Amino acid sequence: MILYFCSIILLSFKMLQDLSIAIVDDHVLFAESLKVLLQTQMPYKSEVYIYNNLKDLQAELDNDKHFDFLLLDIQIGSENGLIFLGKTPLLLKKAKNIIILSSLGNSLMIKQAIESGAKGFLSKNCDVNELERAFTKTSNGQIYVSEIFEKELAEHAINKITVPSLTTREAEVLSYLCAAYTVKEIASKMEISTHTVQMYVKNLFNKFKINRTTDLVLYATKNGLNLPLN
Repeated sequence: MILYFCSIILLSFKMLQDLSIAIVDDHVLFAESLKVLLQTQMPYKSEVYIYNNLKDLQAELDNDKHFDFLLLDIQIGSENGLIFLGKTPLLLKKAKNIIILSSLGNSLMIKQAIESGAKGFLSKNCDVNELERAFTKTSNGQIYVSEIFEKELAEHAINKITVPSLTTREAEVLSYLCAAYTVKEIASKMEISTHTVQMYVKNLFNKFKINRTTDLVLYATKNGLNLPLN
């Protein structure tokens, strides 16, 4: 039995050798420190690439760059990593394992990330051992969520807080509503028509079983269900 588990561990490490890893984070010092940690403290060799904005990452994807792991922050300058993930199918093709690595986290963010294709949701407060566990589990096809965020999910389940599945666009509209944007302003920001925005708002009403914008915003804000915009 011991030999069996040892072989599983060795197999996992073998899968995690000579990796190509992307760090997508606009905090330069954090990204550089994480790069050093990945290259010196983890049990495998790796090439680590840092992208401080989504434009540079998109350019690499367009040039057919592939990654074994991609660590994606949620707030990247004025952009949102979760929204980018949901709107960029190419990212799922070029990155085998996408892990959200952020100081932010709530039930909606976690659901949005997993449903958009992420395999993990890690807190920036994690240590190297947890980072290694996340890499091993996600490389074996499992979903990994940091313990601190699992508690968030459990608390929502206990309190029976409704967290419906939202499309990327619906989540984006909800975030703008919570930030007090008008329908016209949201349409301008998202480069869509006001009619389309109203359609998304109607979808949100149906999914949350709420029929007023003020009640929707109050519910989402109170329960931490809105995604950050910047």
